[in-house]
Amino acid sequence: MLNQPEQLRGLLNLMGSGMLVANRASEIVFANPVALNILGLNAAQLPQLYDAQQTQFFTEDGRPIGHADACLWRSFSSGLSQRDKVLGISVSGAPIKYLLFETEPVFSERIPGQVEHVIVTIRDITSAKRAEKNLREREAILARVFQLVPATLTITRMSDGHYIDVNRNWEPLSGFTREEALGRNSGELNIWGLPEQRTKMVEQVKQFGEVHNMIIAFRHKQGHIFQCRVSGSKFEAGDGAYLLLSVQNIDQEIATEKAKVQAENLLRESEEKYSNIVQLSPIPLGLIRMQDSCVVELNDSWVTQFGYSREEAVGRTALEINFWHDLQERQNLMQKMRENGLVDRFEAHIRSKAGEILICLISARSFVMKGEDLFIFCIQDVTRQYQVEKEIRDMTLQLEDRVMQRTVKLEQANQELANAMESLKYTQDELIRSEKMAALGALVAGVAHELNTPIGNSVTVASTLQDNTRELLSEIAAGKLRRSMLEEYLNHAAAGTEILMRSLGSARDLIGSFKQVAVDQASSQRRKFDLKTLLEEIVSTLSPMYKKGPYTLVMELSPNIQMDSFPGPLGQILANFLTNALTHGFDGREHGEMRLTTKLLNQEQLELVFSDNGVGISEADQKRVFDPFFTTKLGQGGSGLGMNIVYNITTGVLGGTIRLDSEPGRGTRIVLVLPVTAPEIDADGTA
Repeated sequence: MLNQPEQLRGLLNLMGSGMLVANRASEIVFANPVALNILGLNAAQLPQLYDAQQTQFFTEDGRPIGHADACLWRSFSSGLSQRDKVLGISVSGAPIKYLLFETEPVFSERIPGQVEHVIVTIRDITSAKRAEKNLREREAILARVFQLVPATLTITRMSDGHYIDVNRNWEPLSGFTREEALGRNSGELNIWGLPEQRTKMVEQVKQFGEVHNMIIAFRHKQGHIFQCRVSGSKFEAGDGAYLLLSVQNIDQEIATEKAKVQAENLLRESEEKYSNIVQLSPIPLGLIRMQDSCVVELNDSWVTQFGYSREEAVGRTALEINFWHDLQERQNLMQKMRENGLVDRFEAHIRSKAGEILICLISARSFVMKGEDLFIFCIQDVTRQYQVEKEIRDMTLQLEDRVMQRTVKLEQANQELANAMESLKYTQDELIRSEKMAALGALVAGVAHELNTPIGNSVTVASTLQDNTRELLSEIAAGKLRRSMLEEYLNHAAAGTEILMRSLGSARDLIGSFKQVAVDQASSQRRKFDLKTLLEEIVSTLSPMYKKGPYTLVMELSPNIQMDSFPGPLGQILANFLTNALTHGFDGREHGEMRLTTKLLNQEQLELVFSDNGVGISEADQKRVFDPFFTTKLGQGGSGLGMNIVYNITTGVLGGTIRLDSEPGRGTRIVLVLPVTAPEIDADGTA
């Protein structure tokens, strides 16, 4: 096909669509005038299309993508044609243009299956996409208005009576959901209390095109009958005639006033149809421009309610027509609209054209249309309702004496409860102190057990040296001392003293670690320390708990983590971790491994993780692990305070956080995130 380039160029230049030809290097080797016009380029600027610095590609919804992801070149790799693909493109910072393109691969005659060139057809659809966006925006606004109307609105098709749409108030009124109503008529739903009333209403609509304030009995889904005031009008839209009905339950007028504005499903009808809905609504509605507070549009119900004609109000502010009885109320309303973009049931005193002061509830929502900030509002006259509420308030005053009496009794009960809680707190504190002392006692017992070996070895060596010395003195006194005997004695003495120094050194180191850990746990004093050194000292004193058993502790401690904190509480936490793992974590296990790791997260925080590969914790128990007095070993020596103490120390004295991760059969992992410098402690012991 490309054997006659000039003929091909001439043919492509005559095409009415934009035509591009790209080679395997994704370079544009040809563009006809239509394509150049669409891209806003001349032939010399074509290399900009494959320059990532000059050209940016976008998806159909406006998200930027790289050149490699642009589907424009995919025919080179797939060898397939592409049809009706949309791609956004911006060259040299120009506004995005959306192109509809098709590609056709041209295969090499020399290498079978290899795409040599791709012919691209492009068409500019930017204007069409912009028009589509504007239409969706306008339809969304009208659908929003339909849902904001506080009355129950229905749209039915005149030809068969089927419900086309209902607003949010339909289900509270009838008991039927929106899904149950759509596609069915009122006869199928059996909502008419008196079917002859429906016949009369339909005849009026057919004869006059509308019906006003007709009293009709409806049947609720649950079977009870209620009276409603019905108004409506017939209108034409696209595919036929429709009936818009407004229904208000006059048995429970307050129910419609308490309805919350809630947008539900968008109504898919034309702009003209939604405009008719706004104008035919029996609730006063209007649009106001936020910038200058001028009225943009009003419906007929607003004109009827307040007596102003549309010409008197549109293009003017409420101040200019003397609409507000209290200007402070207007300022409060506008302030809420600017801050929140919405107002629900704002009470205001409104003056009609005749001078009558009405108590009204105003609901409003802000939105943007064509670059302008607007808000739609609806106004409900609740003067009559407030008269009823005043009578209710008068009745409420009679109940104050009874409420006062019950309040006194409640305060007495609360005081008794506070006393009980104080007693419980004192008991809990005593148990916590007992737990702490028990942990220190276990520490002393473990250290004593560890000291037994080096001290025993030292006693054995010392007694042996004593016996050898007596024997040597006896030989000297008898005049039988030989050189070999003296050398043997000295060799034995040297070996013995070496063993003696090594054993006593071990005892000295163990006692030193115990002294520091014991002082820390007993005093809970703040000091500066190296975390790795502290943890090694604590573990050395706790090692008798697991050392001669089938369980091991692996430590991975980061060096040079300097802390200004409370080593005693930190040691108490580690002791509780070990105790819980050995008591609960390896229950029924013949062997197990515990791990203690630390690392510096940043200059201000570190992470300490204790984990085991034991039986894990059930999901139900995980929620209660840190609760006081919770234990799975009830009656077997556990107080249930260990992990509660850990939680309180971590989040209180140490100023950190604690998280537990566990899965039955997979072990348990406890993560502490602690500040390198602990918070200051108040006089009451809180951080």
